[in-house]
Amino acid sequence: MSGIEKEYDSPTRKDWIRTFYTFAYISLLILIIVSGIIRYFQAPAGNVQESKQEQSSKSEKVNESKVIEKDPTVTSLVLKPLAESPKAKIIFEHVGYFLILLFLFILIPIPLLSVKRFKFMTLEVERESQAIEVAKNLTIQQDKFGLLSYWLKEDFKSLFLEVERDNTSYKDFLEEMLFYMRDHYKNNWDSHFEFDIVTETKFKQNYSAPKLVKKSLPSAKVKGIGLPINKENDRYIHFKNFMIHTINVEENLLTEEECLITYVIVLKSYRTIFDEYDGHLVSGLASLTYELYRRYHTSLAIQEEEDVESEEEIK
Repeated sequence: MSGIEKEYDSPTRKDWIRTFYTFAYISLLILIIVSGIIRYFQAPAGNVQESKQEQSSKSEKVNESKVIEKDPTVTSLVLKPLAESPKAKIIFEHVGYFLILLFLFILIPIPLLSVKRFKFMTLEVERESQAIEVAKNLTIQQDKFGLLSYWLKEDFKSLFLEVERDNTSYKDFLEEMLFYMRDHYKNNWDSHFEFDIVTETKFKQNYSAPKLVKKSLPSAKVKGIGLPINKENDRYIHFKNFMIHTINVEENLLTEEECLITYVIVLKSYRTIFDEYDGHLVSGLASLTYELYRRYHTSLAIQEEEDVESEEEIK
């Protein structure tokens, strides 16, 4: 893949800003919790020790108060001890910090953090663009089936076979078709991905991919269409989404080196999320390519026979 394609598919500035905000919020939240715990246990158990002047003034008030004592109130029994308790002050202070952080989380970076819907007690915030995104995705899924239908037409097949080629293996044919697919995704849907075509043996032995992707190969072979393996959270910008599909083909047709090979098609992208529609498209594309590959070599064989016959007639 070219450097330009990698630049399109790599994490964007918005992804880095989102990561920064996430890291900042988590750091501040941990700081508030740790600071609250440390200050809580370091605070004195009771009220701060009174000064001598306060003690003397209180003793004078006690001596002067010969009147009947009033009934205790909620303020004197609950609120006043809480207000005078150092530990209660620390708790209220850090709860206030948490509420400020929560307010900033709701107010500032909702678009940056890709929050679709946020609800806290009676407060609920929802992005207006969610319905638009759903409608856009539905339209893209329909277009994918339309794209495969277009490739299955004889006009496209004829145009593809008319191109002069130096490399005539199935792998070369498939690579050419995947370039068509990649360009269509980029130009029409602003979706970018890389792809690799490797033999099953190479995929198992030394192909660079996460363990989950490699362990999914048997499932992909049973499934029969492209198997999407997406990361759990699209905010993990350093991880890729994958799709794998296998196909068994006969390489080196009509030659002494003809052999059966299993290829693994690997699609991968930081940003594009693969689904079953992509799986059907890749599977259909691989089968179509094999049909064109066999038709191409059959036509070559017929052409060679005709050339031989024409040479014999000339002689």
